Amino acid sequence: MRVGAARVYLLLGVLAAAAWPTAPAHAQGAPAGGGPRTAAPAVKAIAEPGFPDPLPAFPAGSIHTVEQSKAAVDAALAARKRQEIQFEEQRKACYRKFLAESCLIGVREQNYKINTRINALELEAHAFERSNDADTHAKTHAEREAKREAKDLQEQPERQEKSAGRKQKQEDKERKNTEFQDQAGERAERAAIATKREQDRRADLAKKAAQAKAEAQERAQRAIDEKTRVDEALKRAAEREAKQKEKAQAKLEREKKGDAPKQPDLPGPPSPATAKSGDPAGR
Repeated sequence: MRVGAARVYLLLGVLAAAAWPTAPAHAQGAPAGGGPRTAAPAVKAIAEPGFPDPLPAFPAGSIHTVEQSKAAVDAALAARKRQEIQFEEQRKACYRKFLAESCLIGVREQNYKINTRINALELEAHAFERSNDADTHAKTHAEREAKREAKDLQEQPERQEKSAGRKQKQEDKERKNTEFQDQAGERAERAAIATKREQDRRADLAKKAAQAKAEAQERAQRAIDEKTRVDEALKRAAEREAKQKEKAQAKLEREKKGDAPKQPDLPGPPSPATAKSGDPAGR
């Protein structure tokens, strides 16, 4: 009885597997998105019974361009959506069968293999994109370096000329510094001579100023002495004039009385011009 039941279950399983719906025509042929691709590689069927290839237009190792990698990613996305719909339909169909669990096992296995195939294509496409990006970056870097080297080579004469100019300026500066240092003694001597001349000039000016001051003081003193002498002369002249007036008055009074003897006339007082001349006698 056990052997017979096993045979019955095996037969039912084979019939159920034969009754699984196959993949749609668009999943077995050209990728989603329209007509056939002109650059698509040859289609290779997966050598496994009961396993429809969801991406026959993109066998392993068929991606060689950026356009193919982008098309493969788009095809993988469309195939995954189709497989989700198909898996749901197959799963619902299994519940209508007598051996539903066996049917579900087969459907899950097929879904796993198809998704594995889709994932493998996506990984290959992304790996190509990364490799292509790396190659592009390396090529761009190489081109940039080549341009830089070409520019450096082109600008090398100008840089050498500028470098030579800077070197010549530095040499001229050092030469002038050397000459300046060598002439330090001569400059110090000239500065000392100029300082000595300036000191002598100032000393001479101070001497002349002191001499002029002394002469001015001497002239002022002579003027003071002259004024004092004149004042004394005028004073003496005034005193003599006053005495003569007193004598003349006394004479007049005696003559009026009649008892005064006649005396010779005395000279009159000196004039101001005579007093200024310094002659007290009026001569």
